[in-house]
Amino acid sequence: YKINREGRVEEANIITPTAQNYKNMEADVAAYVAKLRGEKSGEELKFEVEKLVRAYDPCISCSARFFREH
Repeated sequence: YKINREGRVEEANIITPTAQNYKNMEADVAAYVAKLRGEKSGEELKFEVEKLVRAYDPCISCSARFFREH
């Protein structure tokens, strides 16, 4: 943090849980998709991946369009 003479924060580096977990989330999604491919339909697979992503960060599905529509 950078705090000015009045005690106000002028700069801050905020690391969100999403940023902290992104690498693990990405690896887990890739492994999960590889495991489920062929067992689930496209919509079922999408639903399962969305559940996994929400397990890492429950706010991500509401704050951004994480998945592209095909």
